[in-house]
Amino acid sequence: GAADSVVVTNGFIKDIVGNVSTTDGGTITQTYADGTRPTVTSFTTASATGTYGVGEALAITATTDEAVAKGSTITATFGFGGTVVLTAAEAGTALTGTYEVPSGVTTTSLTVSSFTTTATDLYGNTLETTVPTGSVFIGKTIAIDTLAPATTITGIVYTDSGADAAGTLVLTGANFTGTNGLGVTQGDDAKSYLNWDNIVWQATGTSGSTSVTFAVGDITSAIVTNSTTMTITLGADKNTALKATADFAAQGGAADSVVVTNGFIKDIVGNVSTTDGGTI
Repeated sequence: GAADSVVVTNGFIKDIVGNVSTTDGGTITQTYADGTRPTVTSFTTASATGTYGVGEALAITATTDEAVAKGSTITATFGFGGTVVLTAAEAGTALTGTYEVPSGVTTTSLTVSSFTTTATDLYGNTLETTVPTGSVFIGKTIAIDTLAPATTITGIVYTDSGADAAGTLVLTGANFTGTNGLGVTQGDDAKSYLNWDNIVWQATGTSGSTSVTFAVGDITSAIVTNSTTMTITLGADKNTALKATADFAAQGGAADSVVVTNGFIKDIVGNVSTTDGGTI
């Protein structure tokens, strides 16, 4: 933060026969011949191509065409308006930082639209603030999705495949696929994205009801058949246990129900539905 200097002690200069100068000493503040401002050559990320949700971290690096001073910063503004601060931990050409995805942000392709900076090169020249054309996250597509699925479940049909065999629960409703759905395509298996604690079968009899819970290990698959249907296949052991429940189906003399708590549906990046709950 202060000017450098060069200290010359008398006797630095000697003539060709070795006579020593007594007049050449002094402390001199030098000037620099380099007046060229450094530039950013690229913005890159170590994060893989994909879709990121709330709380996930994206590692971002700005690279400059020459070394900038330790502690230099860039505040990059993304196309959707969010910002990330990148810092030079040491004098060099890399400024790094981490962007943690907040709520309320959605983009199909992360870009840098502009940046401000405190960065200077080693000679005090300030960094140009031009975003490099064609060199922002090149080769990667970083999407951000923080929208909760708007999935609704309005019907469930159970089918028993027989003794010691699987069973199915066909869920009907809306927004299983599409931009307001789970983020999967038709025919994909969504079982690993669902919160199985939030779906309970209630076997009802004259003296009360018995709750049957589910775990991901009970489920063979949860296929998103289309935008209005999901087909859950119960493993044979779970289906057999379900049928053995006291007051199951018509045995109890009252209708069974399935209680779905909001948040049973989650999308591929973990956004939780607030519209899927109900007693069916």
